[in-house]
Amino acid sequence: MAVVQEYDPQRDGQVVRACFVELQEAEREFEPELPPGEEAADAYLKLLFAGCEKWDGQVFVAEVENEAVGFVCVHAHMTIHDPDEAPKEFAYVSDISVLTRHRGRGLGRALLSWAEQYACERGATTLRLLVLSQNTVAKQLYVASGFREWFVQMTKRSEPLTKLRLIP
Repeated sequence: MAVVQEYDPQRDGQVVRACFVELQEAEREFEPELPPGEEAADAYLKLLFAGCEKWDGQVFVAEVENEAVGFVCVHAHMTIHDPDEAPKEFAYVSDISVLTRHRGRGLGRALLSWAEQYACERGATTLRLLVLSQNTVAKQLYVASGFREWFVQMTKRSEPLTKLRLIP
């Protein structure tokens, strides 16, 4: 049976780090320019927990048979600061990861539900997250959980032009 509970640094620190490393390595398959998980983990997790302090965030951990196997981080109070959008507060799921050997058991959906409940209890009416476009498994989870695409960011590797052709 799976249990979801609030993060405890003493109990869950190493597993959250392992989940992050595994997630980062999986994302590197889609985006090879991302830094290796082991190199990024400590600095990234420091930022993740600083974000929890700044934006009323919480990390929840999924356990199976008393073993932590996944986590989600949600920030309950973030605000848009772009001048082309109306100021609006929203909650943001910054990270969600379940160790590979425990996937397919509904743990991601359970973690996402806990994140949403936490945000709702703090007054959030909108929940956002980002996902790599090639990560179809994660996208399926999010769509099944009621998320819809809102903004699509595109990228292109740029190379210098050898000759510039002007179009008359």
